[in-house]
Amino acid sequence: MSSIPIPVLSPEPDAMQIDPQLLDESHITQWNDPDDAEPIARSSQDSHLTGPKAPQFLHTLVHKQWSTARQHKVLQADLQCLEVLYLAEFQKQQELEADGHKGKQMQAGGGVFLMSEDALKLFEQRKCEKVEKEEAEQLKQVEKEHEETALADWCAQLAVNLDVWFSGWLTSKKKQDLQDIAFILALSTSGTKSELIATIVNHLSWSVYLQSDAQFSKLFIPQNLRDLDMHDSQQQAAIEEENLLPSWPVASTSSHMLDDNEHDPPLVLGAHPLLHLASHLPLASAINTPYHKHPHLKSFQAQHDPFYYPPYYHSPAQLPGL
Repeated sequence: MSSIPIPVLSPEPDAMQIDPQLLDESHITQWNDPDDAEPIARSSQDSHLTGPKAPQFLHTLVHKQWSTARQHKVLQADLQCLEVLYLAEFQKQQELEADGHKGKQMQAGGGVFLMSEDALKLFEQRKCEKVEKEEAEQLKQVEKEHEETALADWCAQLAVNLDVWFSGWLTSKKKQDLQDIAFILALSTSGTKSELIATIVNHLSWSVYLQSDAQFSKLFIPQNLRDLDMHDSQQQAAIEEENLLPSWPVASTSSHMLDDNEHDPPLVLGAHPLLHLASHLPLASAINTPYHKHPHLKSFQAQHDPFYYPPYYHSPAQLPGL
């Protein structure tokens, strides 16, 4: 039977037997001193690494060969780092406990409030407010339906009732009255009051046949058609010149009457004397020719007598004496 050799441990070196070169700190190039260590730049390859959520403390390795002052310095730095981590963890724990205590208070207070009389009163108040709001909305909807029904009935009556007639100034009427006029004239009833007035006046200006209509004949007053007359006066001269034959002697359309001391202007060669008398006729009779595009021009006499048709001359051959 063979015997197992027992290893012989070498005795620990005594402090006096340590090489003096080991005690010299000048040959130490790397050691874990937190004051002298430089931060290591993190590479892009380590970005995927995940570590602990909370900071961890790693103590610094202390060599026995170091001097007592250096060992004390390293241990003091580790102790300060550990104290900072402990205070941060303690503050975090206090915040969690405070939040939990606050949440428990809110839960307890909410439970007490929900079972109290104040909560029941507040619930009944909110319920009554909701019911009142729904009733107000329903009442508003019913009123709106009644207004729409009444408006539809009124429009139906206006469409079939020929005894309804309109008169007066358009500017003094209400918007609803203007909408009634626009509805009967088949115009748009939307827009402001000024827009409705402009639409109605424009329609009346181009629909002169409405002068003989009993419903709208009293709307043809100077106040309503003042803007129309100003607009037509600018186009009247051009219309007269276009509708007269260029080979005929042009009769004057002026309504100016000559005084006794004034002399008649000389007649054009070949013109009949009655052509010159046309200059003394009213404006409507002077330009109401069969070549005019709008023979029903407004005049004072035509507005008051719808059956008035002013005389006109077809050609010089039809004049008496030719």
